[in-house]
Amino acid sequence: MPGESDEPGPWGDLPLVVDNSAWSRADRPEIREDWNRALQADRLCISPIARLEILYSARNGQVIDRLAAELSTLRTAPLTATVIRAA
Repeated sequence: MPGESDEPGPWGDLPLVVDNSAWSRADRPEIREDWNRALQADRLCISPIARLEILYSARNGQVIDRLAAELSTLRTAPLTATVIRAA
């Protein structure tokens, strides 16, 4: 698997940058447990660009509010060239 780590757990112990693809798959049964573990360990972060893209996909105000609340649980990644490439 690309990006595999020797660290414990399937995703290693490094911070993870969330993009639209990861966000859309987070609730899948095969992903949910690892996602929640990484979230509780404060390892998930999101770039302002990805946050905007996810919010832009909302169909109405209620969905925007729900997504904004969910996204607020992720720390904001600094907007560096490396983060932009990862997002």
